[in-house]
Amino acid sequence: MDRFKVPLLRKTVKCVVQHAGKPGGALEKGEFTMAVARQSVSVKMGLGAEGLDDKEWKGMVKELVQRALVSAVPLMEWFGGVVGW
Repeated sequence: MDRFKVPLLRKTVKCVVQHAGKPGGALEKGEFTMAVARQSVSVKMGLGAEGLDDKEWKGMVKELVQRALVSAVPLMEWFGGVVGW
């Protein structure tokens, strides 16, 4: 993948994470792994299932997914609704 597609990558990661975070989605089911996220992003971008499997892109996708997860899932959900953390 070319560097000029990085803005599209960011937008696509956000979309994929939001979709996975919907009620009954892959996050709730425990099915949302980095491999699943990377493959979903790659396919949505038209790069095929393995288009982002290069080491450089794996790292970038992982970082973007982690950031998107933190912003998409309210902090209380991470701690099972426990107040006072």
